[in-house]
Amino acid sequence: MLMSEYRRLTLETLRGRKVRSKKPLANSLAAMPAGTVYTIVGKLAGLALRSDPCVHCGLALNIRKVNPEKVELLPPGGTMCG
Repeated sequence: MLMSEYRRLTLETLRGRKVRSKKPLANSLAAMPAGTVYTIVGKLAGLALRSDPCVHCGLALNIRKVNPEKVELLPPGGTMCG
């Protein structure tokens, strides 16, 4: 997501939208690989994201203050293959 797009969109328009990470993302407990799909849950000093549960272990990760340029905004109502 471009920084200009991040600044233009409000929390109300972003909350619940899906993004796919371009790079591995981590919090203090765990890391998820690039390509993980997340749901936007907040916008304050970056994005607050919650991962979809891992298909292997069921882990869902919460990550805050994510630089919007590290994720790709997916189209509303679905996810892209790839």
